[in-house]
Amino acid sequence: MYTELQLLNATTAHRDREIRQEITDNQLAGNLSQPTLGSRVISTLGHSLVNLGQQLEQAAKPKAPAFHGPKTGQLHA
Repeated sequence: MYTELQLLNATTAHRDREIRQEITDNQLAGNLSQPTLGSRVISTLGHSLVNLGQQLEQAAKPKAPAFHGPKTGQLHA
């Protein structure tokens, strides 16, 4: 038979292992939920490409001629 102290030590050791495993699991889950440097770089690059594409679309649109108004010979402010 086991003594009361042996049972207590075994229970405590088992509980310690469970707590350590839970801490490790939580740390792994936390690491997976945070974006990595690579995903941040890809995200930033994607946003930059979208902005560049929008600027190129604006530049490719034909420009409307400037409004000159009727030729009255008068100067406008």
